[in-house]
Amino acid sequence: MLITKGYVMKKSFKLYIDSLDVLDELTDDQAGQLFKAIRAYEINKEEILNGLMKAIFTPFKNNTDRAKVEYIAVCERNKANGLRGGRPKPTTTQSVIYEPSQTQVNPVKADKDKDKDKDKDKDKDITERKINIKLKEYENINKEAFNEWVKYKKYKAIGAITKTLNFLSKYDNLTQQQIVDTSIMNNYKGLFEPKQQRQQPAQSFRQQDKQISRNKVDTYLDSGYSLRDFNEPFEVEVITHES
Repeated sequence: MLITKGYVMKKSFKLYIDSLDVLDELTDDQAGQLFKAIRAYEINKEEILNGLMKAIFTPFKNNTDRAKVEYIAVCERNKANGLRGGRPKPTTTQSVIYEPSQTQVNPVKADKDKDKDKDKDKDKDITERKINIKLKEYENINKEAFNEWVKYKKYKAIGAITKTLNFLSKYDNLTQQQIVDTSIMNNYKGLFEPKQQRQQPAQSFRQQDKQISRNKVDTYLDSGYSLRDFNEPFEVEVITHES
């Protein structure tokens, strides 16, 4: 028996679940004898078992001996530490109050601002690369006018950039600049075709008929005639259409 006298008695011990499978083969009386023997051995008392029960108890006894060896080692280590004055005390360091200089009033904020600036620069580089790639697809674009509009609108999405290129590419360079200047000066949300190039709404057939009649009358008058020179009512052929 491994005696642990001289050491503080443990308050618990381990029993592995798989070691208790043997209980399935024992009667209730035999299981009771086994647990009493385990308890006795844990508190440094002699176990009283014979024959088969003593053989069954042997694995539990060996497990208890290993646990006691580990427990004694821990006790000895703690005892040695106590003789040396216990655990080493943490080294105390003098606290220093750091006061940032005038140029570093808020260094943490300054670092965050630097990170934000880096992110903005990165996004700007990505957008410029996208624009340059799309510009290569259009040969007749007024780049100065286009870049001015993109900068004004702060476009980043490739879809908006493509639509702008498609619209401006329909006009010559001078007209493109006029379109952009007009939209910026009037704070328009988008680009619009020049007013002089907008198609006039088509006249109705009735309006065309009236205009033809006026033109014929003007032709007679321009020839030196007067409507009073005719004894009969003046007739003008009028072509009519059903509107």
